[in-house]
Amino acid sequence: MRIGKKRGGGYDAARILYNRTDPSCEEFAHKVEEECWKVGAHTLLLGYSSKRQKLEYVLAPESSLREMSPFAEAIARRADVLIFIGEEDEPNWARGLTAKIKLTAPVRERLHEITDRRRTRWAYFGWPIQGTARAYGCPVDKFRQIFFDSIRKTFAGELLKLCKFYHDALEGEDRVQIVADDGTDLSFRIKGRPVLVDDGIISREDLARGDVGVNIPAGEVFIAPLETSADG
Repeated sequence: MRIGKKRGGGYDAARILYNRTDPSCEEFAHKVEEECWKVGAHTLLLGYSSKRQKLEYVLAPESSLREMSPFAEAIARRADVLIFIGEEDEPNWARGLTAKIKLTAPVRERLHEITDRRRTRWAYFGWPIQGTARAYGCPVDKFRQIFFDSIRKTFAGELLKLCKFYHDALEGEDRVQIVADDGTDLSFRIKGRPVLVDDGIISREDLARGDVGVNIPAGEVFIAPLETSADG
């Protein structure tokens, strides 16, 4: 994803949100911000934690949760790039808060409509947060090794070749059939649906068709089936 001077003049505005519970995540977020500065981008660096997010839902009155945050709206209407770095330090933080979270759904939908209309570029950069490793019952060192190996693979030629292979296998096809030894036999149609590739790069072709986001670690080829075509 390119950040810097815009075609129409001026420089990109980038909001960088990171999980502040992990010092290594904060250090990496600072490096990302510094790279943005080098190309002239304006930045807004914000810290995040699942615990604080949970506390907001616990403390805030329902009328406030239904209301659009003026800060969130301003960012949605002004930021050219949205970057999130990290993971949830408490993956199950929303447990028991379903009713309150539902209250915010219309607001979140309106925010997405704003960023979709503006074609705001976004990147979700996963980072091995210590709290996430503990929640999954995985030793922190092993969790970090697995995660960083995946990040390195994102930028390897092997991943690009694999993504191209699966893209070409689906492009222009009509029907997909999935079979397995356990008895699975599922088919559905994909004719006319775009084949999207998450290879860690937002290319000009991606931007032209409105595919403005990227996940890191990457390595995914995906397509939406025709809704009424599934059989199996």
